[in-house]
Amino acid sequence: MVSGTNNADTLCADWVPPNPIPAIVCIAPPGVGSFQDLTVYWHGVATVQSHSYGYNAPAILSVSPNSVDYHGMTTVTILGRNFGPQQQYQKVLASRYKFTWQAPSQVLVSTRKQLPCQSVTWVSDSKLLCQVPPMPLVRQNVNTQERSVKATLTVQVSNQRNRISLSASLLYTNVPSFYSCNNERATGASSDCFKCCRNFCISDALSTGAPQQGYIYSSCDKTCYSYCSQSSPARPILRRLLQVYSKLRELQKRL
Repeated sequence: MVSGTNNADTLCADWVPPNPIPAIVCIAPPGVGSFQDLTVYWHGVATVQSHSYGYNAPAILSVSPNSVDYHGMTTVTILGRNFGPQQQYQKVLASRYKFTWQAPSQVLVSTRKQLPCQSVTWVSDSKLLCQVPPMPLVRQNVNTQERSVKATLTVQVSNQRNRISLSASLLYTNVPSFYSCNNERATGASSDCFKCCRNFCISDALSTGAPQQGYIYSSCDKTCYSYCSQSSPARPILRRLLQVYSKLRELQKRL
């Protein structure tokens, strides 16, 4: 109990804090982020507590199905927690100069190269749908016996990501063996990449009994020109024509 005049310059001789100490209970709204500020207004005066609370990081508990064809475009269901509110997965204008639209939160699929899901559908704070992208056309760690490549799913919400775990794993299947060939420094049809790719491609076609008959070689050539960074089959054809032309010129000189 305080009695006396309204003199703000006079200190109490003694002060006994109330018991229990008054508390404000705040139920936090849905949100994301590990560092949040808390502002308390008392009679119009604001008190800010910086980084006083945060939201838990997302966690993936299961992915179903957990294996997809390497062509992708299959929709998988991701179950977990702390995926955040729906607004986080709605695309907004990220750059008005380039007219690029991007969602604040996203789901990433990682092999030797990381790609976002083709599309992400928010169902709830604990459920997302991801349309898996095709496996990137880069060298992969291929299990040539099972013809598979391991991938990892990552839910990125604001500045937080889920921890890498087995429950966040995904398997690309039916992967051509030539994905184990190094295509990072391919320079032409005679490159090591093309030879490696063509051998694996023909071997895969024969082992699977693909009904391509005499078209296996031409089909593999076309595939490997693309995989080994060749713009089109026309380039090696042109190279061969130039070689023939050069030999004809040499023959004419001899005659």
